[in-house]
Amino acid sequence: LSIVGFDDTHLATLVSPPLTTVHQPLAAMGSAAVRSLVDIAHGRPVTGGPIRLATRLMVRDSTAAPRG
Repeated sequence: LSIVGFDDTHLATLVSPPLTTVHQPLAAMGSAAVRSLVDIAHGRPVTGGPIRLATRLMVRDSTAAPRG
């Protein structure tokens, strides 16, 4: 049994076993949101569609090694 969480909070490292999680770039997400809000406030067009930012899988002890 493997368990994977999302957001990679500090608590993920404190539980037993440490939780494998997906790390999100929160600072980059905030910056992108502020840029969009500033563009809207100044009447500039905002790019439609999703904004894609890189994530990372933080492998810890809550996941088993793949069987081959």
